Amino acid sequence: RIMVIAVSTAVLSLLSGCPESAPPIMIADISGDTENGGDADIAAPDLGDAREDVSDVGDAADVPDATKPDGDAPPPPAELVFCLMTPVEGCVGTDSDQVDLVKNDEGSVGALRVLLDRRGNRASLFMALLDAAGLEYDYLRCGIHAGFLESPRDWSKVATGLLPGELIRHHPRDEEGESVLVSMQSRATAFGDIPPLFFNATAMKVTGRTERLETIPGGDPEAVTELRIELKVRVEGKKAVITGRAWFPGYTRSNVQEGLRRLDRAQRRQFFEYQLLARSIHPGARVIDLEISGIDEPGAVPTFRFTIEADGFIQPAGTRMGSRLVPVPSNLTRAFIRKPTREFPLRFRGFNSYRFEMEVDLGGEYRIEHLPQSLVERCFFVNFSLLTSRTPKGFRVERALDLIPADLPPEDFPRLIEKLGGIDERELAPVLLQPAAAK
Repeated sequence: RIMVIAVSTAVLSLLSGCPESAPPIMIADISGDTENGGDADIAAPDLGDAREDVSDVGDAADVPDATKPDGDAPPPPAELVFCLMTPVEGCVGTDSDQVDLVKNDEGSVGALRVLLDRRGNRASLFMALLDAAGLEYDYLRCGIHAGFLESPRDWSKVATGLLPGELIRHHPRDEEGESVLVSMQSRATAFGDIPPLFFNATAMKVTGRTERLETIPGGDPEAVTELRIELKVRVEGKKAVITGRAWFPGYTRSNVQEGLRRLDRAQRRQFFEYQLLARSIHPGARVIDLEISGIDEPGAVPTFRFTIEADGFIQPAGTRMGSRLVPVPSNLTRAFIRKPTREFPLRFRGFNSYRFEMEVDLGGEYRIEHLPQSLVERCFFVNFSLLTSRTPKGFRVERALDLIPADLPPEDFPRLIEKLGGIDERELAPVLLQPAAAK
């Protein structure tokens, strides 16, 4: 069934040139405070008393001054129509339309003011539209997963800092359907994605169904994977031609999208060369071909597909030849160790996950004399694996690095140094080669 919601032409300047004959609807103002940022109070909004009835508005000239954007001329005739094909699909469309409509997330928390100014709290607008459509939802204030906090929250005192985030849970009309959690954390966030910092966190329902406190479910572990890289290497003499792709599959993709959308084509290429190629793929390589996708569509995965050429992929290793096991080592010792001892605990917060795969075709020019063994290490806040294997044409390497929240006491610091040093040493070990003709 299709439900069409038309918003009065008198208060919207959204689609210029549309007819002015659409009937008005009730817009629910989710908060009485229409000027501030809206994070000071987590009390349940009175949705019944906070509605703005625009049914008596005749045309733009009759709109009261309080509903006009300050200093702007009255909005031209326009209408906004949301077609809700199914509860979930309809909300996807509504959310995507808001990203185009609301140009700036800073501003009012009142739904009507957000529509008029085209800036402000998109969550308020989203809930107002759901309410006008008769769709059920819960508004939740959310805490943060303890793994992202420097110190645990003190739940013995009521404070707004305990629940700094917000989520909207949309309930389907069909009792057998599944509810969907929606986050307005980032303008590029895919519908149904929530930030990993809310996984398994405490939340309080401010509106909606009766239960008050709950735990937000944990999400897909892939959500914390910040970067994945796959390389296929073809050796030609001492150089290599490398084809591959690098993509951001987790929640981080929202921030990557938002940043890359502000860049022109040349700047996006610079981002690839200086941030990805030099730091994560192969320093010093030349870009032969580059294709970038997943930037403009909300929720898409930013992906870089490329062909590069790397001189010196094969280098002397003593009296033999060799190649690096991984082009860019993790350098964990340099990242976490500043001095050999500590007086205070080392605290790591947040979740980070990286994946790297490389398959090398030696092109029949070399044979493997020695391939470093695989290594799997789990110590404190570091989960690391480096898996090596021979292939018919060369070798393959798979590296996984997960950093998880942990507190490391000073007495365990020497052990951490030893473990990280072992990881770094294995990554720097060369693959020893001999010319294929040599016996």
